[in-house]
Amino acid sequence: MRGAGPVHVRGRLAVDSSEAEGERQAGMLSRLGFPPAFVRRLARDEAADAAGIALPRGGLWLPQCAAVAPGEAIREWLTSAGEAIRFRGAATVARLEPDPAGAGWIAVDASGHALAAAPVVVVANAGDAARLGGHACLSMRRVRGQTTWLRDPAVAPLRVVLGGDAYASPSGAGDGRVLIGASFDDRDSLLPDPRDDLGNLRRLGRMLDRDPQTMRAGAASAVTGFRFALPDRLPAIGPLPDEAAAAAAHADLRRNDRLPIPMAPGLYCAAGFGSRGLLWAVLAAELLPAMVCGEPAPLERELIAAVAPARFLRRRLRAAPR
Repeated sequence: MRGAGPVHVRGRLAVDSSEAEGERQAGMLSRLGFPPAFVRRLARDEAADAAGIALPRGGLWLPQCAAVAPGEAIREWLTSAGEAIRFRGAATVARLEPDPAGAGWIAVDASGHALAAAPVVVVANAGDAARLGGHACLSMRRVRGQTTWLRDPAVAPLRVVLGGDAYASPSGAGDGRVLIGASFDDRDSLLPDPRDDLGNLRRLGRMLDRDPQTMRAGAASAVTGFRFALPDRLPAIGPLPDEAAAAAAHADLRRNDRLPIPMAPGLYCAAGFGSRGLLWAVLAAELLPAMVCGEPAPLERELIAAVAPARFLRRRLRAAPR
């Protein structure tokens, strides 16, 4: 994610989980033929030199990857946009209403006050996207995740992002802290849980061949949050279907799978990003303007269909009895 915002750490090393995996990774690289500037395999000593800490095995080195501070990146994006973006915080959108003048949509708060109006709306509010967009076909799973700060003399010199059974990234502040993550569970509470910190340390311990108990004294709970993912683990990026119109035409749509699904005019979605929010957001920022403005798409047709929000409605129609 070069250029996506404030970059604190450059380079990612995906540590092999075993020697057998290392051999498989080497074979994969040989078949794919990627240029070394994109990815190459490092033996254990080379990997340790790149990472700045001792490692039990080698791994895949991706020198162009980076760690980005999300909050700083978002502030930089908003600032660099100038007058093109007006940010309004603490304004909860209760519903979207069609503009009576036929000019698009009106965002309304709980008291019925109009917050904003626009010909095009992108619903990009994570787990609430299905409700606000009025689309039952988007069924998202909420996954809780907790990260852990670690101060440990053996890990403090880390200067790249480690990936594998866990991820580990230096704080970027030069304070010797390393961020470890992240847990996956279905609990509702956002309060930090020491059990999740231990789970993160266990995954890091497996990656580094270390006893997690030796790292517990330097561990402290960091950020806890929710991820929202769709059943196929791909995002929903693109125009939202008009479910009412599709229901009215369901017989024809079931008979002929080639018929286009009706779309809600001027209503788009960018949600279901799961654990890859910044990565999918960059793609959405390229794809959605191209769709809205009728410009050449940055993706092939098959890939656009793979992330289209309407794919779930299409699948439901295919599964319905004829």
